[in-house]
Amino acid sequence: MKAIFFLAVSLPSFLNAVCLENKKVLFFANGMFNERADADDSLRELKKNVESKYSEVAFVDYKVAYNTNEAALLQMLEVFLQKRNETKLNFWKWIGHSFAIENKDSFKLIIENYYKEEKFKDVDLRIQVKNYKDWISKKVQIITVAHSQGNFYTNLAFNQLDRDQLQMISVATPASEVFADGPYYTFHSDRVISYIPRALSTNRTKEVEGLVDHEFINHYLGDKAVRDEILGSVYDAYNYSSRPNEPSMNPKDGYFDQDVDLILSWLNNSLKSRLDGIEKSDCLIAYALFSVYTHHGQTCKQRNFSSILNSVSDCKADLMDIDNKRDSTSCYFHYGMDALNFRESYYPPEQDLFLKMYPKCHISSHSKFEKTVSPADIDVALEKLRTYQIK
Repeated sequence: MKAIFFLAVSLPSFLNAVCLENKKVLFFANGMFNERADADDSLRELKKNVESKYSEVAFVDYKVAYNTNEAALLQMLEVFLQKRNETKLNFWKWIGHSFAIENKDSFKLIIENYYKEEKFKDVDLRIQVKNYKDWISKKVQIITVAHSQGNFYTNLAFNQLDRDQLQMISVATPASEVFADGPYYTFHSDRVISYIPRALSTNRTKEVEGLVDHEFINHYLGDKAVRDEILGSVYDAYNYSSRPNEPSMNPKDGYFDQDVDLILSWLNNSLKSRLDGIEKSDCLIAYALFSVYTHHGQTCKQRNFSSILNSVSDCKADLMDIDNKRDSTSCYFHYGMDALNFRESYYPPEQDLFLKMYPKCHISSHSKFEKTVSPADIDVALEKLRTYQIK
């Protein structure tokens, strides 16, 4: 116990880790005939509406993914070419998925070259990709609300980046798809989109129809029902964890709250060096930590020391429940001790290494768990856990 306590108080560097999971930036991608001031106004209006409806939302920043307002004929030609190239790309995707199973690499190369060519030709696209990459490198997740032609740009940019960090919401889209099957909103009365061939079908009715019904602020945010749906999609994207199946046991990656850092350090460093003398309590702590990962839908702030402590404490109450008055669910982390359990795929790769190093921690069933682990073992685990608690 003295050695464990010394470890807990001698690792201050891990306290500097930052909870990164919910750091997100909201972009607005503008459409045709928008000066920079127009795009800024749209972003400002979107921000005002999001913050007014959802006070708990806290984006780290709001940005414009700007598409330059060139001469009218040039912009119309640009949209025509983007639509034509999108159709060509979809043809290759269809061929690749349907008929070219043996030559998938060849078709993958065709698609990759298409994106590279588009980025080379379009300065705005290159700038957008660079800006997105800068945020991704900071481990900040990106949500882009794209309007009109901005949908072409966002689809092209996102398909060149790490999709796990990206979410797209489409408004008045001329494109035939939304990146990662994101939500989209296009009025039946949108006279701009309704004439574009092979665009996604219109799917919303405007309360009071006008002549065009295509503008972002006046029409889409101006219609209360659709505005609330757009804002709801932003809120859902904000609360969605883009890393549900990719946990990290590195404190610097910010998957867990800072108050778990000392336990992570113990698992990653000290415990791995103790090839002899590992105790049941050590197994319990390790798998209580692994099990916190399975709490889907939670932020890193909720994957904290208390959730680990409560898992172990509630498990003790279950083991002592001779009359079966409690639902025997709190010891669910015993599943993590079974390398062959179907839930194993949900656990981080560190668990495989742990099982190889400590095969005695392998427990294959709940009944075996109840026979192997006693309330006294859990008391020891709780005592050890509390030495890692940050006061």
